[in-house]
Parts: sequence; structure tokens; C-alpha cells
Amino acid sequence: MLAYFYANWCVPCKTYLPIMQQVEGQHPEVKIVGIDVDKSRDIVSRYGIAGILPAVILFNGGKEVDKVMRVSRKELVDGLLKKIRDGKEIEVFASIGRGNWITEVGFIKDSQLLAARNADQTVFVWNHQQGVLLRTYRAAISGLSPNGAYAVLTDEKRTIVHIVDIMQQQQKSIQTQQFVEKLAVSPLGNTVASFGADRN
Repeated sequence: MLAYFYANWCVPCKTYLPIMQQVEGQHPEVKIVGIDVDKSRDIVSRYGIAGILPAVILFNGGKEVDKVMRVSRKELVDGLLKKIRDGKEIEVFASIGRGNWITEVGFIKDSQLLAARNADQTVFVWNHQQGVLLRTYRAAISGLSPNGAYAVLTDEKRTIVHIVDIMQQQQKSIQTQQFVEKLAVSPLGNTVASFGADRN
């Protein structure tokens, strides 16, 4: 199954729709499902799509195989489908780097979890043994502890910092007096450094 994520306000999505119809005609063995991001926020959050549109995710046997964010050419979708037809081994974590490069990665000790942060400030939590994306944290500014156990995230105004314990799925919030531009968090999650517009 190929899931096509779009929005009515997204101009590139409208441009790409005829290409998806062409893919459907050429690959009758693949079921294509359109998902309006404004009407399916739970699915969008689960698969880490947000406003990065249009996007496609390929599923095989109910499991996510790969995804392409900001899909712009038919060749990208053909490449996804070729992975299934060729029966080649698939790089499970390729999708966390699509569209934005990875800036930080941490394997959480004594767990099956891997946390990664990309240049778009999104933090992904994976079960690396099962190859399953578990959670996605989006923020205006984010940081990841060296051991991957904690993430720090700001709201859109960049004045509230949320400290997330990734293993426990717990969160604390701190109100700051500055406009946050950079964040860092210690391996124990008990110290946060924020660098703001006033350069303090």
C-alpha cells in the first residue's frame, strides 16, 4: 500500500496528484490511499509527516518500508516500489533522513530505542530491533542528550522549554525569559542549557 499525504492548501500536492494517478495505473498491485493531513492528524503525527508535503509512505505487510518527504518526481515513487519488487533488503532507517539530514543520534542504554534529531528540529524515537517508528516530537527548536534518553523542545514562540524523558514518556516544562535559539540537555536530563537571542 502506498499512502499519499496531501493538503488542499498545498500547491505542490495538487501538481503531484496526476503523477500519483499515473503510478496507480502502472502498478495495479499497489493500493494507493490519499490522506488529507488536516483531517487525519493522529495518522500524520504517528508517521511524522506534519507540513512536509506532499509525502508518500510505502507499507508492505502492514509495516512501513520507507517514505519520501516532499516528493517531487515520479522516479522517487518508482524507486520505493522497486524495493518491494526486487525483494532486496531494505535500509530500515533511511526515512528518518529524507528531506532533512540527521544532526544527532543516540542509542538509549538497556533498551531497544534509538533517538534521532534532524535539521528540521524533529526528534524521532525508533525501536531499532523491530524497525518501527514509535514517536515523533516536533518543535521550533530542539536538542537531544548525548545518550538519546532526553529531548528538549520549545513551543512555537520559543519561550517555553519542554524536557522529555523518552523512556518514561514524561515531560516537564520551563518558562524562559529569552527567545531560545539553541538547546542542549545533559545525559541525566537534569540540566538544560539554552542560548537565546540576547546571547546570554
